[in-house]
Amino acid sequence: MSIWRRETTPPSELRVESDDLESIVKPLVANHHHRSTVEKMPSESELEVFFAAAEKEDHKRFSEKYNYDFVKDVPLEGRYEWVRFKP
Repeated sequence: MSIWRRETTPPSELRVESDDLESIVKPLVANHHHRSTVEKMPSESELEVFFAAAEKEDHKRFSEKYNYDFVKDVPLEGRYEWVRFKP
């Protein structure tokens, strides 16, 4: 005999018409999704600042790693020796 007992609701009391359920759930989900997206969306200037900083950091990291300035297209002093080839 188990000492644990779980109370359940009879299925007959749980039934809800599917149309009723959809009419309740859909507006709540749609309104929440729209509101949360608008509240979380950064402005165009915030996006520009974010990506400009990320791009600048990438250029710095690559320049340090490969001792090459990819923006100016010139080699830098460092680990690698860059040689220009003429096609």
